[in-house]
Amino acid sequence: MPSPTEHLALVLPSPHTAPVVQYVPIPVPAHGDLLVKINSTALNPIDWKMATLGVFLNPKDYPALLGFDAAGEVIDLGEGVQGWKKGDRALYQGAIGTPHSTFQQHSTVPFDIAAKIPSNVTDDEAATVPTAYGAATIGLYHPKVGAGRVPPWAPKGAGAYAGTPLLVLGGAGSVGQMAIQLGKLSGFSPIITTASFENASHLLSLGATHVIPRDDPLTAESLASITSTPISLVYDAVGTQQTQQTGYDLLADGGDLVTVMSDSVNKDYDARSRRVISFYGSPWPEPNRPFGREAYGALTGYLEQGSIKPNRVEAIGGLTAIPDGLQRLQQGKVGGFKLVAHPQESV
Repeated sequence: MPSPTEHLALVLPSPHTAPVVQYVPIPVPAHGDLLVKINSTALNPIDWKMATLGVFLNPKDYPALLGFDAAGEVIDLGEGVQGWKKGDRALYQGAIGTPHSTFQQHSTVPFDIAAKIPSNVTDDEAATVPTAYGAATIGLYHPKVGAGRVPPWAPKGAGAYAGTPLLVLGGAGSVGQMAIQLGKLSGFSPIITTASFENASHLLSLGATHVIPRDDPLTAESLASITSTPISLVYDAVGTQQTQQTGYDLLADGGDLVTVMSDSVNKDYDARSRRVISFYGSPWPEPNRPFGREAYGALTGYLEQGSIKPNRVEAIGGLTAIPDGLQRLQQGKVGGFKLVAHPQESV
């Protein structure tokens, strides 16, 4: 029998081994932390890359706990927490490490980079938001590591980019959907995205104005039929060498390509000056922390108003269902919706 200070977690015992569900200590909230009973945790592509390839993990991290997206109930508060109480529902982005990862039944998070879940959003829906929101907000708006556009929550930021086109490559993914919605809040128009036909109507409902089939050639000529304004901002939510190169080649002089993966663009010399912005989309690192506080401060209101909508959800079961879910992600069998697990079902 487990002790009262233990709970279940999905653990990666060592590199290149299969994850297993086992009992580990329940995290204790430090100063400024919430302790959250995790009802829902969403799966992300980075999770299978960490589990299978060891991406972002060092030898000292093993046995490793994975998971980046969570929603649940606050059950304890560390000293110094402000504005939260037991029983509040919280959504947040986890971090690598035992106390903060989310493929477990409880985790801790600093109160200032968590958001309260409004009554119109379920825990499953809320768990789909944090990592995508972090990647989209930091990439588009962070003044140092991102493209530095004025965020919609800033004074005069809402609608600030009316008449300025935004191109989102890979709009059907979680990050792409979030970039589209934030682009709409910022007033970008037109908002052009690439996606498969079956996801087009959903992306139009989120704020895209034009959906180009992802297998169609994307050229300056095809964009010119949509807008005569040069493309100064591209958000590449896919991050392959091909999508990065496509986005970079379509940029106007002085434009910015934001990409979710490391820069792999071939920058053969030409007369244009263009930036490639690769970033870490998390509010946890200290350079991102003040920005993360601002972004999370706005999130509850956006969700309550419906101006940011969570992903569509497929619930897959408890912690034991996560490995199969990660395999589906690795095989490219998930698109337009988010897999969500329920850690409390693993009891």
